[in-house]
Amino acid sequence: MITDCSSIDEQFLLDNYLPKRPNYQRIVNKYNECFPEGTTVITDIVVKPHLDFGIQGGLNWATPDFSSTNDMSQAKFGWITTGSVGGLVSLFTHHMGDRLRFNVEPSIGVYNGYSKFQNDVGTNDVHLRFKFLRMPAYFRLFVHRGFFIDMGLTNMVVVGQQSAWRIESSQFSSHDYLFTSDGPQYKVKSGVGAMAGLGGKFEIGGMPVFITARASSIFRPFKDLTATQPLYQWVDLGLAVQLTRK
Repeated sequence: MITDCSSIDEQFLLDNYLPKRPNYQRIVNKYNECFPEGTTVITDIVVKPHLDFGIQGGLNWATPDFSSTNDMSQAKFGWITTGSVGGLVSLFTHHMGDRLRFNVEPSIGVYNGYSKFQNDVGTNDVHLRFKFLRMPAYFRLFVHRGFFIDMGLTNMVVVGQQSAWRIESSQFSSHDYLFTSDGPQYKVKSGVGAMAGLGGKFEIGGMPVFITARASSIFRPFKDLTATQPLYQWVDLGLAVQLTRK
């Protein structure tokens, strides 16, 4: 609240500052009316867009769903805990107002999962290990004070993959034999998906800090990949610190 200008009350600020496009020109001119000497009428106020930068990281839980695939439909990997670190880029424009931001969060992490399952061939031991790059691009809407919701798109780019598949099979005759062989060479492919979450903002030493809880689903947009590729579900708990402030 502006306390040194009685003509600017709470309702005036609600009408001119909180809308999607705040009327800065009217606010400044109204304030200047309280101090007519030495002030001029402001004809135009330009609020330039700018980028803020920060760092972020967190804990991630991921589970691949192979139930719609061919050779690995019986595989169960469960929820795997991993971590990721990266950066934060936040865009502000006056068209968004003070309650909306567009953010991008590139990060890198490692997934390491294991599944043992039976199929017609035998007993399968599958290890999935790969590095991933994720870059959620989303809108952040502040709904009340420091509370906000996130909604947008995300992805998973697979790099540095080291997966192994071993099959044990038995042959029964006058003697029992156990055979061990390598399974098909399997590679997890990159994918895209949707993301939603919520969080809160507070400050430490004047620096904005964000805590988030989000869920996302990674899929493959091409039909021929659904026979071999899983649907990845992610749950993320994140912490971000904005290093710039304008």
